[in-house]
Amino acid sequence: MSSSVELTHEYRGVSFVKGNDSITDEKLSALVQSPKMREWVNDQVDNGVVHTTSFKVNDIKFFGPIEPERVGFVVGEGTSVEVATGDKIASSYVFIRGGSVAIFVRALVIDGDGDVVGDYGVFTEQIRYPVGKKLQEACAGCVDSQTKNIKGVALTELEEELGVVLNTEDGTSLVSLGSITPSGGGTYESIELFYISITLTEDEVKDKIDRVFGVDDTEKIRLVFVPTSEMDEYLDKIGDVKAECAWRRIQYRGNLGQL
Repeated sequence: MSSSVELTHEYRGVSFVKGNDSITDEKLSALVQSPKMREWVNDQVDNGVVHTTSFKVNDIKFFGPIEPERVGFVVGEGTSVEVATGDKIASSYVFIRGGSVAIFVRALVIDGDGDVVGDYGVFTEQIRYPVGKKLQEACAGCVDSQTKNIKGVALTELEEELGVVLNTEDGTSLVSLGSITPSGGGTYESIELFYISITLTEDEVKDKIDRVFGVDDTEKIRLVFVPTSEMDEYLDKIGDVKAECAWRRIQYRGNLGQL
């Protein structure tokens, strides 16, 4: 029976080790070379608050082949201290998924004469496996850690999830609302928020409500149109932090005449 020597994988002073037998050397090597993992380490090192000496990798989800650019989700635990004091950081378990975007879509609905007859927020409804139910949310998607093309992801998600097709020039109508950190105690994720106002006919609204959206048959997304006059109550009900934060910032900027 042959034995293999485990290689040491290191990046910027952080040693990466296997948390279990499912983490092969091939997977660990791809992880350490991945843009997503290096982004996390760079933030740790450059912020100068936390010093991590080693990181135990418990699980890696690749979106396809085992390649650095295909790293999707990572779960692990660091051995780390606070730089200023040298004190050990007790809570160092992390789910790394990288950045994402969310777009609050406002739809002005017009009749055959071109008159505005409705003012709605547009939300997606789909099954979210972690919570075991359907959630209604603002349109959202993950950012490619390699290209960092945030606005491009926003445009893609609008097309895939809402059937709203904009070209690059039209993308200027996307208004940045800044970013949020939804769950810093457990997840490495920053969500870039955007706002866009679109105009739809009554027939287009009916078509979108009747259709199922998504990349393929496994992503069954339906659209929900909510009158903006009922938005506060609706957001209380659905509990989507992305939509909640975006709506607050929209109101703030609207009051300042920035939208």
